[in-house]
Amino acid sequence: MNPINFLKSRPITLIGIIVLIVGLGPTILAIINIDTTPPIPDRIYPYGFSSAPTVVTVNVPLQDSATPNYPGVLWLNQANDAVSVTCKVVAPDGTISTLTLSYSDSVWFKAYTPTQVGTYKFTFTTTDASGNSGSIDGYATAIPTAPSGNFYINNVAVTTTSNLTFTTRSLVFKYVADSSSSNYVTAAYITVSGVSGNINLTKQSDGVTWSGGGWNAPSDGTWTINGYVTYNGSNYQLMELLGGINTPPAPPTSFTTFDYLKILGVALIAIGLFLKR
Repeated sequence: MNPINFLKSRPITLIGIIVLIVGLGPTILAIINIDTTPPIPDRIYPYGFSSAPTVVTVNVPLQDSATPNYPGVLWLNQANDAVSVTCKVVAPDGTISTLTLSYSDSVWFKAYTPTQVGTYKFTFTTTDASGNSGSIDGYATAIPTAPSGNFYINNVAVTTTSNLTFTTRSLVFKYVADSSSSNYVTAAYITVSGVSGNINLTKQSDGVTWSGGGWNAPSDGTWTINGYVTYNGSNYQLMELLGGINTPPAPPTSFTTFDYLKILGVALIAIGLFLKR
């Protein structure tokens, strides 16, 4: 007998088969989930590119200002689909270290302090529950804590403890930055006690020299002369001079032949008067 005709002649049996199939549905209808996408961060820190690294300070712990409660390197993933995050750090001298990040409130982080001046590479690698992993790079350049270099007055190096006396009232100022910090010096200027405003210096083409400023003292005396640079957004004083200006006295007036004759004539007259007595 044709099975279809058989089932048509027995509707109760057909209904029973349908009910059985529905009941077995969760068992025989398997759902397969395929996940090949690695976790993607909402943000990392340091976040800079190789061509534009994040600027940090050497010997100061890394800190992302946007997430102050989580110091160090940081992987922020709001989706919470990562189960582990590591960070390989390549220091400026090529030294490699690997950090295992901790998790708290959607943030993976690990304390880290750069100890070398130069550019660091941070490679974050993350893995999800399905075993998918992915990597992303961040770069940071660690710069000196403070600028270094020297101010000069009339080509004499001056520091914060100098005490000099100049024999001219015309002073020429210059600042030469150290190459390790010169790229982050954005201004150099001088202040003189009793003089309003700053004497601004101009950055020269060599990238380390700031010059073009001078001052003429109105008289001899003692002056306080300070030198400042703006470095990575902050001002630093690198020169404090208590400077004296003591110009030499004017040379004696030179005598002409007629002047000597006048003196000789006066002397002879005086001698003649004396002898006459």
